[in-house]
Amino acid sequence: MIDSIDLTRMIESQNVHGLERAASLAGGLLLVAKGLRRGGVIGLLELVVGGAALARGVTGHCPAKHYLAETRAELEQIRGGLDAAGKRLAELGKAAKV
Repeated sequence: MIDSIDLTRMIESQNVHGLERAASLAGGLLLVAKGLRRGGVIGLLELVVGGAALARGVTGHCPAKHYLAETRAELEQIRGGLDAAGKRLAELGKAAKV
């Protein structure tokens, strides 16, 4: 049974919305159907990729997108620190010349 805490956590972890989610569902269904029709190794690959796309569309969560967002946030934080350090260094340079 899903309690309210689990439901809130699931909603907060959703990072795929709207058309992107619908495209994942449609693309996943298409790939699963193609994989079932084709068979063999290529068909198996289509099934796997289609299943991942379906899972992404159904849950509304994409682990790769989450990882990239975290990485981008870390890079922005580092960039902000470097900008602040650069400004402070420029201020110290001006103060040293006076």
